[in-house]
Amino acid sequence: PQVVVWVPSQAPPNKEDCRKTPTVAIRSANPVWNCAWYYTVEYSANDPPPTDIRMEVWDVAGALREYLGELSVPFPRQPGHWQYQAKLRCNRNKMSDPMGILTGSLSVQLHWKSDHIADICEIPRLLAVDPSMSSSVCGMFGISCIRAQGLRIADILSSDPYCVIRAGISPKQTHTSKTATLVSTTSPEWFELHECFINWPKKKIDSGAVVNIEFWDFDRSSSHEFLGEVSFPLLLESGDQVLEMPMVANRNKGAGAAEGTVQVRMYFRDEFQRAAETEPELTSYEQAFCRYFGRRAVDERLARAMATQLAHFHLSAARILRGQLRLAFHLATCGLTDPGPSFPRGLRIRGYLALTSWLWSSLAFGSLLLLALERNLEGANIGFVAGICVALFAPSPAHLLVGFFWYDPEDPAKAMQELPHLGAAPEGRRSARGHGVPEPVSLGVIGLALVALALFIGYTGNDEAVNLHLSVAAATLLLVRLLLWPCMSALWWTFVVVASKRRGAFDWLLWLFPSTLCAHDV
Repeated sequence: PQVVVWVPSQAPPNKEDCRKTPTVAIRSANPVWNCAWYYTVEYSANDPPPTDIRMEVWDVAGALREYLGELSVPFPRQPGHWQYQAKLRCNRNKMSDPMGILTGSLSVQLHWKSDHIADICEIPRLLAVDPSMSSSVCGMFGISCIRAQGLRIADILSSDPYCVIRAGISPKQTHTSKTATLVSTTSPEWFELHECFINWPKKKIDSGAVVNIEFWDFDRSSSHEFLGEVSFPLLLESGDQVLEMPMVANRNKGAGAAEGTVQVRMYFRDEFQRAAETEPELTSYEQAFCRYFGRRAVDERLARAMATQLAHFHLSAARILRGQLRLAFHLATCGLTDPGPSFPRGLRIRGYLALTSWLWSSLAFGSLLLLALERNLEGANIGFVAGICVALFAPSPAHLLVGFFWYDPEDPAKAMQELPHLGAAPEGRRSARGHGVPEPVSLGVIGLALVALALFIGYTGNDEAVNLHLSVAAATLLLVRLLLWPCMSALWWTFVVVASKRRGAFDWLLWLFPSTLCAHDV
């Protein structure tokens, strides 16, 4: 089926704006098009009022088009939402068989926003059809979490389960989706979103409005093995629901026994209530928040994963600055100060040695820079320039060696998947790679830096002027590296985060460094 809509967007003698819905891929007597059109309506005070909006339903399958009925709804005259569900009317002149009988109803939602200054006021949202009086149940159905425990072991030691979800979205029509395959587990958890639009006549809901979830074991060399299934009725009332059911065997699909239990979190959003519940004049952030969470069941895991990224929208600039300062000084001191909730406490010796190796190696780089500057520059500013250069640009050899030749066996990406419970202490969370340098690496870098400084002093003949430049460079290095640079970095990132609340100039920077929004969970 296809719907042809005529909207009088301009006054006569202009023609009505005609648009067509996309053709439904699957033949169905209960289609859901779920398409939205936007019109610019222009009428002057001297023009006649707009006529009704006309809609015709046609069957476009095959070479001939068959008329299925039509519907007219009044053009909205005030800002607000309107929702209609009415039976299709018959026009004998358009029917191939004038003696035929037409059945069915059509549902449509209208939204009107006036640009006239007199119409911009707080007007309550209108609903032309009482949801309890509608003849069908139409809305978005979704499954956001599937958890199973104690599945049957299909392989040697475990199973590789995946799910096939079949939901009856309308009479004689089923929506099928498939989850990812989880390797070597008998207690899988799928935090995946599977959504579909359903449209069930209330008189036929009992005939097949059910959801069936099949559990299969994935095998590369042989056919997949059936582990069991669960079936439950569709959730047809707006809200969320969690069901826990035992696994059921099906001899037609597999001969093995079914073991374990299944827990499913699902939700439903009724389309006949969304128009009345829409809040007026939402901000862009509120609209994005509603789009993301409006069709998802928010559980503890999802809330904890999203809270840190969304928190910066609600925090003051001073609080964001405190978090960025904690992070900046933590990084500047190699984790020696203010560990924060995402970094483990303890290991002070490792942090102290890493910081010491960084400073001594930077001073060694500064001594080499002094030799180059002494030939081209003169005066007491040589040590100051060398100190600033090594403070800003000198890398940490210990961290570079760790990055190339040593890695943390605890993968941080895998560690983030295992979220701690609500009562977990900050020190119970795992640290990120790069903040823990083994003590032998730090001691080796310190030894090499001291040897380089000794060679520098011996090469210069212990000259008092060179020693003064080296002392100035060391003092400048400590001041810039441990105080000025962390403060400037924290101020810059605070400005980026605060400015991102109102404009999109720094969106590209936040895409590159998304952890900046939560100061790496500090």
